[in-house]
Amino acid sequence: MLERITASSKEELTNKLIERESYYIAKYDSYHNGLNGNLGGTGNKGVVFDDARRKQNGDNRQGKPHKSETIELLKKISAGRKKSAEEIAKISKGNTGKKRSREAQSRRMRGSEPKAATAGAKAWREKNGGGFWRGKILSSETIAKRNVTRRKTSQRIKVTASDGSVTYHQCQRDAAKATNLKDGSLKYALDHNNGLHAKSGFRFEKISDTDFNQANKNFNSFMWNNCVESMYQLDYMS
Repeated sequence: MLERITASSKEELTNKLIERESYYIAKYDSYHNGLNGNLGGTGNKGVVFDDARRKQNGDNRQGKPHKSETIELLKKISAGRKKSAEEIAKISKGNTGKKRSREAQSRRMRGSEPKAATAGAKAWREKNGGGFWRGKILSSETIAKRNVTRRKTSQRIKVTASDGSVTYHQCQRDAAKATNLKDGSLKYALDHNNGLHAKSGFRFEKISDTDFNQANKNFNSFMWNNCVESMYQLDYMS
Protein backbone atom coordinates (compact mmCIF):
# COMPACT_ATOMS: atom_id res chain seq x y z
CA MET A 1 0.00 0.00 0.00
CA LEU A 2 1.40 3.38 -1.01
CA GLU A 3 -0.75 5.56 1.25
CA ARG A 4 -4.11 5.75 3.02
CA ILE A 5 -6.65 8.39 1.97
CA THR A 6 -9.62 9.71 3.94
CA ALA A 7 -12.42 11.98 2.74
CA SER A 8 -15.67 13.43 4.05
CA SER A 9 -17.70 12.73 0.89
CA LYS A 10 -17.74 10.49 -2.15
CA GLU A 11 -17.00 13.42 -4.45
CA GLU A 12 -13.99 14.48 -2.38
CA LEU A 13 -12.72 10.92 -2.30
CA THR A 14 -13.01 10.59 -6.09
CA ASN A 15 -11.06 13.79 -6.66
CA LYS A 16 -8.33 12.76 -4.22
CA LEU A 17 -8.01 9.29 -5.75
CA ILE A 18 -7.67 10.71 -9.26
CA GLU A 19 -5.08 13.23 -8.09
CA ARG A 20 -2.99 10.61 -6.27
CA GLU A 21 -3.31 8.12 -9.10
CA SER A 22 -1.99 10.70 -11.56
CA TYR A 23 0.83 11.50 -9.16
CA TYR A 24 2.02 7.90 -8.85
CA ILE A 25 1.67 7.19 -12.59
CA ALA A 26 3.93 10.17 -13.29
CA LYS A 27 6.33 9.28 -10.48
CA TYR A 28 6.93 5.71 -11.66
CA ASP A 29 6.35 6.46 -15.37
CA SER A 30 3.95 3.53 -15.45
CA TYR A 31 2.06 4.77 -18.51
CA HIS A 32 5.09 4.74 -20.82
CA ASN A 33 6.18 1.43 -19.31
CA GLY A 34 2.85 -0.10 -20.32
CA LEU A 35 1.41 -0.62 -16.83
CA ASN A 36 -1.33 2.04 -17.14
CA GLY A 37 -3.63 2.83 -20.04
CA ASN A 38 -3.73 6.58 -19.40
CA LEU A 39 -2.09 9.32 -17.37
CA GLY A 40 -4.60 9.13 -14.55
CA GLY A 41 -8.33 9.43 -13.94
CA THR A 42 -10.97 8.06 -16.28
CA GLY A 43 -10.06 9.88 -19.51
CA ASN A 44 -7.19 10.11 -21.98
CA LYS A 45 -6.17 13.72 -21.44
CA GLY A 46 -2.55 14.23 -22.45
CA VAL A 47 -2.32 10.86 -24.24
CA VAL A 48 -1.24 10.93 -27.90
CA PHE A 49 -2.37 7.80 -29.76
CA ASP A 50 -0.67 6.51 -32.88
CA ASP A 51 -2.65 5.96 -36.11
CA ALA A 52 -3.25 2.26 -35.40
CA ARG A 53 -4.72 3.02 -31.96
CA ARG A 54 -6.88 5.82 -33.35
CA LYS A 55 -8.29 3.46 -35.97
CA GLN A 56 -8.93 0.82 -33.32
CA ASN A 57 -10.75 3.34 -31.15
CA GLY A 58 -12.82 4.48 -34.13
CA ASP A 59 -13.72 0.92 -35.10
CA ASN A 60 -14.77 0.18 -31.53
CA ARG A 61 -17.11 3.19 -31.55
CA GLN A 62 -18.54 2.49 -35.02
CA GLY A 63 -22.32 2.24 -34.89
CA LYS A 64 -22.58 2.95 -31.16
CA PRO A 65 -24.87 5.93 -30.43
CA HIS A 66 -23.82 8.65 -28.00
CA LYS A 67 -25.94 9.54 -24.98
CA SER A 68 -27.91 12.78 -25.28
CA GLU A 69 -25.67 14.34 -22.60
CA THR A 70 -22.56 13.41 -24.61
CA ILE A 71 -24.04 14.87 -27.80
CA GLU A 72 -24.78 18.18 -26.08
CA LEU A 73 -21.25 18.24 -24.64
CA LEU A 74 -19.70 17.61 -28.07
CA LYS A 75 -21.85 20.37 -29.58
CA LYS A 76 -20.67 22.79 -26.90
CA ILE A 77 -17.02 21.87 -27.44
CA SER A 78 -17.28 22.19 -31.24
CA ALA A 79 -19.26 25.46 -31.26
CA GLY A 80 -17.27 28.20 -32.98
CA ARG A 81 -14.28 25.95 -33.67
CA LYS A 82 -12.83 26.37 -37.14
CA LYS A 83 -12.14 23.05 -38.83
CA SER A 84 -8.90 22.44 -40.72
CA ALA A 85 -8.90 21.66 -44.45
CA GLU A 86 -7.92 18.05 -43.69
CA GLU A 87 -10.79 17.66 -41.21
CA ILE A 88 -13.32 19.11 -43.67
CA ALA A 89 -12.11 16.74 -46.40
CA LYS A 90 -12.34 13.78 -44.02
CA ILE A 91 -15.91 14.65 -42.99
CA SER A 92 -16.92 15.15 -46.63
CA LYS A 93 -15.42 11.80 -47.62
CA GLY A 94 -17.18 10.07 -44.72
CA ASN A 95 -20.56 11.51 -45.76
CA THR A 96 -20.17 10.76 -49.48
CA GLY A 97 -22.76 8.22 -50.58
CA LYS A 98 -24.24 7.96 -47.09
CA LYS A 99 -28.02 7.78 -47.05
CA ARG A 100 -29.60 9.33 -43.99
CA SER A 101 -32.55 7.65 -42.31
CA ARG A 102 -35.93 9.36 -42.26
CA GLU A 103 -35.38 10.10 -38.57
CA ALA A 104 -32.04 11.78 -39.30
CA GLN A 105 -33.57 13.79 -42.15
CA SER A 106 -36.39 14.85 -39.86
CA ARG A 107 -33.93 16.04 -37.21
CA ARG A 108 -32.06 18.10 -39.80
CA MET A 109 -35.41 19.65 -40.75
CA ARG A 110 -36.18 20.43 -37.11
CA GLY A 111 -38.91 17.87 -36.76
CA SER A 112 -40.55 18.15 -40.19
CA GLU A 113 -41.28 15.12 -42.33
CA PRO A 114 -38.70 14.54 -45.10
CA LYS A 115 -41.44 14.40 -47.74
CA ALA A 116 -42.37 17.97 -46.80
CA ALA A 117 -38.92 19.33 -47.65
CA THR A 118 -39.94 20.92 -50.95
CA ALA A 119 -43.12 22.41 -49.53
CA GLY A 120 -41.23 23.63 -46.47
CA ALA A 121 -38.50 25.25 -48.56
CA LYS A 122 -41.11 26.96 -50.74
CA ALA A 123 -42.94 28.30 -47.69
CA TRP A 124 -39.64 29.52 -46.21
CA ARG A 125 -38.78 31.43 -49.40
CA GLU A 126 -42.23 33.01 -49.53
CA LYS A 127 -41.96 34.07 -45.90
CA ASN A 128 -38.37 35.33 -46.01
CA GLY A 129 -38.28 36.70 -49.53
CA GLY A 130 -35.55 34.57 -51.05
CA GLY A 131 -33.22 31.65 -50.51
CA PHE A 132 -31.35 30.79 -47.35
CA TRP A 133 -28.31 32.93 -48.21
CA ARG A 134 -30.34 36.01 -49.20
CA GLY A 135 -29.34 38.98 -47.07
CA LYS A 136 -26.52 37.11 -45.34
CA ILE A 137 -23.11 38.76 -45.33
CA LEU A 138 -20.33 36.43 -46.46
CA SER A 139 -16.70 37.02 -45.60
CA SER A 140 -14.28 37.82 -48.42
CA GLU A 141 -12.51 34.53 -47.64
CA THR A 142 -15.75 32.54 -48.13
CA ILE A 143 -16.54 34.36 -51.38
CA ALA A 144 -13.03 33.67 -52.71
CA LYS A 145 -13.34 29.96 -51.84
CA ARG A 146 -16.73 29.77 -53.58
CA ASN A 147 -15.33 31.41 -56.69
CA VAL A 148 -12.40 28.98 -56.83
CA THR A 149 -14.73 25.99 -56.43
CA ARG A 150 -17.20 27.34 -58.99
CA ARG A 151 -14.50 27.92 -61.58
CA LYS A 152 -13.13 24.40 -61.10
CA THR A 153 -16.47 22.77 -61.92
CA SER A 154 -18.02 25.29 -64.35
CA GLN A 155 -18.52 25.05 -68.08
CA ARG A 156 -15.62 26.60 -70.05
CA ILE A 157 -16.65 29.26 -72.55
CA LYS A 158 -15.05 30.38 -75.80
CA VAL A 159 -15.98 33.92 -76.94
CA THR A 160 -15.58 35.14 -80.51
CA ALA A 161 -16.05 38.88 -81.07
CA SER A 162 -17.43 40.43 -84.27
CA ASP A 163 -13.88 41.36 -85.33
CA GLY A 164 -12.81 37.70 -85.10
CA SER A 165 -10.78 37.99 -81.88
CA VAL A 166 -11.14 35.01 -79.52
CA THR A 167 -10.96 34.79 -75.74
CA TYR A 168 -11.43 31.89 -73.34
CA HIS A 169 -13.06 31.98 -69.91
CA GLN A 170 -13.25 29.56 -66.99
CA CYS A 171 -16.98 29.98 -66.45
CA GLN A 172 -20.11 31.60 -67.83
CA ARG A 173 -20.02 34.43 -65.28
CA ASP A 174 -16.46 35.41 -66.26
CA ALA A 175 -17.46 35.43 -69.93
CA ALA A 176 -20.51 37.58 -69.15
CA LYS A 177 -18.42 40.11 -67.20
CA ALA A 178 -15.81 40.29 -69.95
CA THR A 179 -18.48 41.10 -72.56
CA ASN A 180 -20.61 43.38 -70.34
CA LEU A 181 -23.61 41.06 -70.61
CA LYS A 182 -25.86 39.51 -68.01
CA ASP A 183 -25.56 35.79 -67.23
CA GLY A 184 -29.12 35.25 -68.42
CA SER A 185 -28.46 36.88 -71.80
CA LEU A 186 -25.38 34.76 -72.36
CA LYS A 187 -27.19 31.57 -71.38
CA TYR A 188 -30.10 32.40 -73.69
CA ALA A 189 -27.67 32.86 -76.60
CA LEU A 190 -26.07 29.48 -75.84
CA ASP A 191 -29.38 27.63 -75.51
CA HIS A 192 -31.53 29.27 -78.18
CA ASN A 193 -29.47 31.14 -80.76
CA ASN A 194 -26.54 28.86 -81.54
CA GLY A 195 -24.37 30.90 -79.19
CA LEU A 196 -24.85 34.23 -81.00
CA HIS A 197 -25.81 37.34 -79.05
CA ALA A 198 -27.16 39.40 -81.92
CA LYS A 199 -27.11 42.82 -80.24
CA SER A 200 -23.45 42.70 -79.19
CA GLY A 201 -22.17 40.47 -81.98
CA PHE A 202 -20.44 38.06 -79.59
CA ARG A 203 -20.64 34.34 -80.25
CA PHE A 204 -20.34 31.99 -77.28
CA GLU A 205 -19.34 28.35 -77.42
CA LYS A 206 -19.08 25.66 -74.76
CA ILE A 207 -15.69 23.94 -74.81
CA SER A 208 -14.05 21.12 -72.87
CA ASP A 209 -11.44 21.47 -70.15
CA THR A 210 -8.87 20.02 -72.54
CA ASP A 211 -9.53 22.68 -75.19
CA PHE A 212 -9.54 25.42 -72.56
CA ASN A 213 -6.20 24.31 -71.10
CA GLN A 214 -4.65 23.99 -74.56
CA ALA A 215 -5.83 27.49 -75.49
CA ASN A 216 -4.28 28.91 -72.32
CA LYS A 217 -1.06 27.03 -73.01
CA ASN A 218 -0.89 28.44 -76.56
CA PHE A 219 -1.62 31.96 -75.28
CA ASN A 220 1.10 31.79 -72.63
CA SER A 221 3.57 30.48 -75.18
CA PHE A 222 2.64 33.32 -77.57
CA MET A 223 3.09 35.95 -74.85
CA TRP A 224 6.45 34.50 -73.83
CA ASN A 225 7.75 34.51 -77.42
CA ASN A 226 6.64 38.13 -77.87
CA CYS A 227 8.35 39.07 -74.60
CA VAL A 228 11.60 37.43 -75.69
CA GLU A 229 11.42 39.13 -79.10
CA SER A 230 10.84 42.55 -77.48
CA MET A 231 13.79 42.03 -75.14
CA TYR A 232 15.98 41.07 -78.11
CA GLN A 233 14.97 44.20 -80.03
CA LEU A 234 15.70 46.46 -77.05
CA ASP A 235 19.09 44.83 -76.57
CA TYR A 236 19.86 45.22 -80.28
CA MET A 237 18.90 48.91 -80.28
CA SER A 238 21.05 49.60 -77.23
